[in-house]
Amino acid sequence: MNKVLSIILLAVSAATASALAPNDIKLRQLGDERVALQSRFAKAQQALGLDPLKAPAEAQIEMESFGKALSKLKEETLLLLNERYIFWNNQSYWSYLWDKGPAAKFVVAKLRGQIDAAASLSLPMDAPFGKPEINTFQKQLDALRGCIELDRQLQQMQTQLKNAPRR
Repeated sequence: MNKVLSIILLAVSAATASALAPNDIKLRQLGDERVALQSRFAKAQQALGLDPLKAPAEAQIEMESFGKALSKLKEETLLLLNERYIFWNNQSYWSYLWDKGPAAKFVVAKLRGQIDAAASLSLPMDAPFGKPEINTFQKQLDALRGCIELDRQLQQMQTQLKNAPRR
């Protein structure tokens, strides 16, 4: 009975290791959207000039529109990354990598921390936007980029695991 159960568990863990993380394509799309928002942020920031509080109303309105788009991206990205974190945070998935070194476990822990850091930032929504609000927008963009990069690092580790010779 124990041998049968062991064989079943081994087959399930092998199938899990070969599976792709959920929503790989959606995460790539969100990463591309983040890059586009970074460009849009640079243009909106440039329109605000050196003293954002003295900027024209159109520039403040554009930054407000950017803030709403960033808030939507934050919500979608963090929802997806929390799902992927649950997928990645699986000791049996990483089998020998989890026990033979801190690599996968460490990156998964960093991903959790980065997700929490990105979620903790509250975005300003209403104009006028001064330098502190602009810095918060940039911090949010950086935090989302960090989450996506850590997820990509886990994807690379997954590929190495699939291609590694079994011993």
